[in-house]
Amino acid sequence: DSAHKRHIVLLGTTDAEPLVSGLGSFYFMVPQIDVTDVKPGTLTNCGLLTASLTSDGMPVLDVNMVVVVTQEACGLVRTIYSPLDS
Repeated sequence: DSAHKRHIVLLGTTDAEPLVSGLGSFYFMVPQIDVTDVKPGTLTNCGLLTASLTSDGMPVLDVNMVVVVTQEACGLVRTIYSPLDS
């Protein structure tokens, strides 16, 4: 998602895991994101990364993270802001 145009890129899914009470963690990694259909001016902007959590195929919670992509000397740099940081 960006301020001007919405681009939805599905990054993948994980196997269902049982949810237990107490502290937990989650790790998800994507080796690359195909952005060939996104114009450079749109790509270097602010956007929204959403992790959608479901149960039995039904939405339970979306975790939204603001993402900023900037052009640096080394290439594109993606900064993801944690929704838990203030």
